[in-house]
Amino acid sequence: MRAPLLAPSLVLIALQSKQPGVMKEALKWYDRGLGYLRTRLKHLNDNVTDEAEDNFLIYAALFMSIYESLQTTVIGGYEQHVIGAVALLQAKGPELFAKPEYHDLFLAIRGHAIHVSLMTGNPTCLANEEWLLTPFPQQTRTKFEIINDILLLIPKYLSELRKELYYAVDTFKQDSAKQKFIWMIDSMKKDLDELQGHILQFLRPMPSSRDSILAPDIGTNENEPDYCDLYDFTSPIHAKIVAMSACARIVILGILSSTTLSTPPWPCFFPIENWHDETLVAEIEEASKQILSASQYLSQFIIGCAYSRMILPLQVVGQMSPNQAQRETARNILESWYNDTPVKGLTLLALQAIDTTSYYLSGLGVS
Repeated sequence: MRAPLLAPSLVLIALQSKQPGVMKEALKWYDRGLGYLRTRLKHLNDNVTDEAEDNFLIYAALFMSIYESLQTTVIGGYEQHVIGAVALLQAKGPELFAKPEYHDLFLAIRGHAIHVSLMTGNPTCLANEEWLLTPFPQQTRTKFEIINDILLLIPKYLSELRKELYYAVDTFKQDSAKQKFIWMIDSMKKDLDELQGHILQFLRPMPSSRDSILAPDIGTNENEPDYCDLYDFTSPIHAKIVAMSACARIVILGILSSTTLSTPPWPCFFPIENWHDETLVAEIEEASKQILSASQYLSQFIIGCAYSRMILPLQVVGQMSPNQAQRETARNILESWYNDTPVKGLTLLALQAIDTTSYYLSGLGVS
């Protein structure tokens, strides 16, 4: 039972100490953790079960996904563990996770599920209504949870649209499916717009003397682009809320700007088709600036989970911002995190996605 706990702890120590012996030990315990998971899964349907250990199995899957977020062992390993953790949640039902002793576990897995579903385009059960509502007793659900709801629902709505388009027998049914989808996406944008007044309260313009996100500790040089007019924040949690809201806004704007809704080169990210739409460009650049500012702000606190949650918004900026300086800055921040923090698994995946996008955009003649 202790293997899934020890594995991520040891790999964290190994990455920080850069000791090969510790990394070897971490891999050994990771392998034992996999063995524990496989054994327990085989006995889930036994007549005699240990409820406490069955519940711990969910934690074990989460710990193994954390290992993969720090250090990738196999391609798709992170996604597999997160999907496994979600499946174990689903088996227990949403009511259990309204209890205080299990609610934080649910929130942790929900955060990882957002990342995986947006990266793969595959929705999870956490996007279903009972999972959006039941685990949140009225007193624990804040108005900002709708941001996470939106990020979970985008892959679900896209998946449903693709199925409807696949089975549509004529253009009328195709157009109807697209109109229904656009209406749902536009409704989510309106939800974000309603939150904007609260979001703006978290933003504090920084003094001009600090107006450079490309700080020396990000490993820049005089030839790299500068991006100014940053924001400061009232707290780390507010910075994260701002970043996730901005991330959702950029993804939604990409979808709404698409004229065909044909399958994008990335599962949920539609490349901006009209780079001459000044209003659209300004809105995406503002959201990107908020993400870059939040990333810079959170870097001061060295909070591991904050790095993990910020990787997705930074990747969105690196792939979708119409501003080259912003795209390069997002990549610079991720590269610095890859070099200087233990969150190497997810940052490497984000860097690879951004580089693939840069190649795609260069083929379209976009600089």
